Amino acid sequence: MGLMNKKITISLLSILALSGWITTAVQIYLASENKALLLDKILDNPFNLVSLQLQIERDIKDPVEIIQFWVKNGWTAETGSLLTICNNNKDKLSSILSSDQINEACRLVNTGI
Repeated sequence: MGLMNKKITISLLSILALSGWITTAVQIYLASENKALLLDKILDNPFNLVSLQLQIERDIKDPVEIIQFWVKNGWTAETGSLLTICNNNKDKLSSILSSDQINEACRLVNTGI
């Protein structure tokens, strides 16, 4: 009977020790998922602002020219929003700009030139 109790005790302690590792792994995974979701949601407002502003004048000017105008004239809402997107997930811009335009736009807002 004593040997059986030792085996049960060892088994329970082993399960208890592993449960901490499993719980930690689950929490790390959930935290990374939460971070990705938050980043995506944080970029929604800047994206909507940039997208709307580009759509207003897109028929008249090339988007890069519009962004150059923003930078030159200190339009900080637009350039700040674009900078936020460029620094966090510039691929989000792919629905409104070509890859060359994205690279040029991000260069413009990062350098201010």
